[in-house]
Amino acid sequence: MNPDSKIVFETNRIDCPNGQYKARGFPAGVYSDTEVIVKSNLVDIKTLIQAHKEIITKGECEWHIFIEDVEYIDGKIFIYTGS
Repeated sequence: MNPDSKIVFETNRIDCPNGQYKARGFPAGVYSDTEVIVKSNLVDIKTLIQAHKEIITKGECEWHIFIEDVEYIDGKIFIYTGS
């Protein structure tokens, strides 16, 4: 399966220190192997999409193709998805 990612959030700004972070899908509850890059409070879209695709595949939730929001909590990036 080659899942698609659709982005529906308004900005790639995030309140987060610079770094690379594991991403957790919500509601899937699985983590990506790819680390999402954050620099100057901006999420790198390429690594975000790659992490999202991994979460879709691992979580067997191919209907959650939309990235609705991204949040930094306790050292992790949470990707909120929808269908």
